[in-house]
Amino acid sequence: MQSVGVHLPLTPLKIAVCYWRMRDPTLTFPVFVSTDEKSGNYYGLPSIEYPGLVKVCLHTGVPCDPDNRDLVNMDELNASSCKYISKHFPCLEPRPAIVESCMYTVTPDKQMILDTVPGCTNIAYACGFSGTGFKLGPIVGRLMCQMVTGKPLDYNVKRFSAARFTTAS
Repeated sequence: MQSVGVHLPLTPLKIAVCYWRMRDPTLTFPVFVSTDEKSGNYYGLPSIEYPGLVKVCLHTGVPCDPDNRDLVNMDELNASSCKYISKHFPCLEPRPAIVESCMYTVTPDKQMILDTVPGCTNIAYACGFSGTGFKLGPIVGRLMCQMVTGKPLDYNVKRFSAARFTTAS
């Protein structure tokens, strides 16, 4: 993007995706989002990919070079997750059964960027979803299509413009 004059404040993060075993497999587990300044932002949902397990994750990670993400130490964040699970979910085993990783690309304000290249309205980009991209894929694809074809947008996307990161000189 820099080659076309677009400079974006994006930071890649390695995220721990943890799956926890239910102590009683006959129980069900709700979908939840927990925002707590002290313990962090967590989300959870039943796991489709691993029957009998529940996906509960801390919605943050460790900055890293994506090409070397396997070298990033996640022990501190994983310990925080174990403490959170022990405190809030006695129905789950206190240690994750499976830990996977994924990558988030985050912006300073944790909001996505939807914009076009200056002077090239037929070239649009969407990035910096901060962990929400998969969930928003269908509507973002539609908006990108509308942007590059000059059609009216279904939603006002001005607040997602890259211009919010430019500083006046």
